[in-house]
Amino acid sequence: MRSISIDTIKVTFFVPMNQISFVDWLRKTTTRIQKNGESWLFEFYVRNYVNANKMVIHLKFVPIDFYGRQGNRLIIDFSLPRLIYGCNHQMLEDLGFAMDQANIELSYIPGLPRLIDIRDAELNRLDICENFQVWENSQDYIQAIFKAHFPHRKTVPYPTTGVIFKAKSGISTSVYLKYEDPNCGHEEARGKLRFEISMRRKCHIVTLTGKKEPRLRDLTIEMVAGRIQKDMNILHLNRPIVCDRKKIENILSEKYTPRQVRSLLGYLLERQTLTYEQLIGKGITRRTICHYEKLLAEAGVSSLSIESNKVLPPLSVNKADDKSCNKALSDTRTYHRQSVYSAVQDIDYLEVQYAKNR
Repeated sequence: MRSISIDTIKVTFFVPMNQISFVDWLRKTTTRIQKNGESWLFEFYVRNYVNANKMVIHLKFVPIDFYGRQGNRLIIDFSLPRLIYGCNHQMLEDLGFAMDQANIELSYIPGLPRLIDIRDAELNRLDICENFQVWENSQDYIQAIFKAHFPHRKTVPYPTTGVIFKAKSGISTSVYLKYEDPNCGHEEARGKLRFEISMRRKCHIVTLTGKKEPRLRDLTIEMVAGRIQKDMNILHLNRPIVCDRKKIENILSEKYTPRQVRSLLGYLLERQTLTYEQLIGKGITRRTICHYEKLLAEAGVSSLSIESNKVLPPLSVNKADDKSCNKALSDTRTYHRQSVYSAVQDIDYLEVQYAKNR
């Protein structure tokens, strides 16, 4: 059975205040300024409950919502696999079983209603992820991904070894080495590359599920896997990462003219040392970069690069077997050649301008 890749979730229950015992809860207040200039005293209660596995469950209760939403909201934030297995590097084998176990764990928290079911809770945050066993190539993948460009995202380093692509809308995509995560440290996580998408606003979960009021039970394996693969395609991880100049030249020569090949090789050479933003700073237009990326995508070559002559196989959530991975190492042209940047699919053919901008 295919595992489902879910990590941290934030769910909301609507519970009358008199059904909760606020022993060991901390009352907090803050002041909000309304449009008419009047101040509003906004109060809420918080608690961090530690279960038997020393896993923290964050609790928050909002009696009256300042923003006009329904009050009496009980908000629970926790890592679902960590709650079940004691660690979050292991994927969930059965979402139904995980939700049953979560209900049992939540029933142990003193002062909460006993009849709450996590299936019926409103889903307000969702972290989905996938682990890839890349062993000694882990640092090479991180080096290559750090130079990748994610449209409308800001690239920042991960707290350990990795990179985060953040958007202002409350969604981020992280790629990092799971073993070096201070919250992990399990030997089973060694050599694993973690690909994680964090959706911290309800609107992103609505888009994913197609439900106006998304619930945890609305998620499916295909839905989660498709969303992860979409971001992997944008980062060019669905194509082999080739840094051998001769091999790349042979692949490009089968499809393009010598002039185009020279310009594309020059572009790849620059990408080895410069990020997308640095290329823009040198005066190369976004339109030109998108055009190069489209040509490379059609040839089945990734613009990511590493400082070695290795060939890193493409990553896919469809768990490729060893035979298919070995095939990628021997012949990179056998993989599908699709464009990542759908926004440039309708752009007319442009004369390659890169040589003039260098």
